[in-house]
Amino acid sequence: MDESTPAEKETSTDNNFAGWMRLEGLALIMILTMFALPRLGMVWTAMIVFVATAFLFKTRHPVIAIVCAVIIPLLLYLFFAHVAGIAIPQGHYVRLP
Repeated sequence: MDESTPAEKETSTDNNFAGWMRLEGLALIMILTMFALPRLGMVWTAMIVFVATAFLFKTRHPVIAIVCAVIIPLLLYLFFAHVAGIAIPQGHYVRLP
C-alpha cells in the first residue's frame, strides 16, 4: 500500500510535471539551435544556447552564467581561428573577424 500523504503526492506530481516541462524546453532549445547555427554561426549560437540552458535549469549564479556564455565561446573562437588556424563555422548574417 502507498502510505504517502496527499500533500506528498501533489508535490511529487508537481515535480514530475516540472521535469517534463524542462525536458520539452531543452528539446525546443536543441531544435532552435539546429536552425540558428547556419544563420548566426557557431560562436553566437553557443552563447545563446548556453544562456538559455542555464536559465532553463535555474542556475544559482546567473551573472557568472552570462559572463561564461560570452567569454568561453569567444576565447575558443580566437584560439581555433587565429592561433590554430582552424575555420570555425560563421553565420550568414553575423560574421566574426
